Amino acid sequence: MQYQVVNYLDVSLPNNCVYHHSPNEGKRHINYINRLKKLGTKYGWPDLEICVPMEHTTSGNAETFFIELKTKRGSMNANQKLRRDELIEAGQQWALCRSVDDVEAFLRPLIKLRVVNE
Repeated sequence: MQYQVVNYLDVSLPNNCVYHHSPNEGKRHINYINRLKKLGTKYGWPDLEICVPMEHTTSGNAETFFIELKTKRGSMNANQKLRRDELIEAGQQWALCRSVDDVEAFLRPLIKLRVVNE
């Protein structure tokens, strides 16, 4: 599903918006895990973060939005719940999405999205 979401973002986000995926998933050697932690990696970081300049938000402020992607039955682990809580406490917009439609429903009221021809 993440490929479909990224394709959707490519065509629907206005110019000058930037999105990013931090590749935290997968198995790694313990030495590499420790190195990543020292470099600032936060396990449980959302799958996507989207930076939007003020001219493209409905609030009129530059904002960053965070999206955790899960399958229909997927659940968040403890690190993901912790990061969600930290981001929300920091005043950030965060959403759990299970489809491209969920992503659009989250972003549409917040960002002046481009119209995508069906």
